[in-house]
Amino acid sequence: MCPECGYDVRGLTSPRCPECGTDLADVRAGKSQIPWAHRRTLGTGRAFWRTVWFVTWNKRFAKQLALPVDFAESQSFRWRCVAWAYLPIALYAAAVLGIRPLYRELAGDGDLLAWGLSGLLIWTLLCLLALPGVTSYFVQSRHFEPEYENRLIALNYYAWAPLAWTPAAVLAIAGGLLTWYLSTGPPVQLADCVGVAVVGAAMGYMAALLLCLANFYRLLRTGFPGRNRAALRWLGATGACLATALLALLAPAGVIWLALVFYSLT
Repeated sequence: MCPECGYDVRGLTSPRCPECGTDLADVRAGKSQIPWAHRRTLGTGRAFWRTVWFVTWNKRFAKQLALPVDFAESQSFRWRCVAWAYLPIALYAAAVLGIRPLYRELAGDGDLLAWGLSGLLIWTLLCLLALPGVTSYFVQSRHFEPEYENRLIALNYYAWAPLAWTPAAVLAIAGGLLTWYLSTGPPVQLADCVGVAVVGAAMGYMAALLLCLANFYRLLRTGFPGRNRAALRWLGATGACLATALLALLAPAGVIWLALVFYSLT
């Protein structure tokens, strides 16, 4: 198929698609246009960030369904995106827990803040690991051939590439909010500044998540012709992601509950 318009080009000898004029060289060579598939020649770092940019901003991403997509490569790319997304929360927790004056200023004499940060680290990691897997179930269909379905699943993992933008989004939004708060508001305490930064971080994660879900919708539109079919699957996947995030809260909630029980006994 043509990666742009989906026209069946089997048996054609023309170098371009007769429907839209797209160059068919990559299709005939069986080469993926995803940079991560060419990391051996591009270099791992360059291929990674080019893929993040390609998936996030290039409309041709979903059209890669017409080309071979390696499942193992999509998984390795996914884990790197998860690592980048986990970086801001891990650095924040390390700074608060590692800088004792800062910790005492925020937590006082107790250790409940440490338990809360531990719970947040667990919850964030569980969500980052689980959500791409949750959406993969919504690109599967018993009407698809195994090869086509495997391509959809692999591209689903690529669709979560915007997670890699999380550090930049967190810094930009948190920094902007903090600057605005300090410049226009009354004199504030350290805890207030940290609170504003946390709100900015939450907004940064939300922005990355929305970009991921937008990519996922584009993939559904390509894989499931008909707007209603794609929209229904997208709504189901979004609801499943929300339910998964809520269920993942049980783990940190259990940690905090144990901490409260411990402190009440001591």
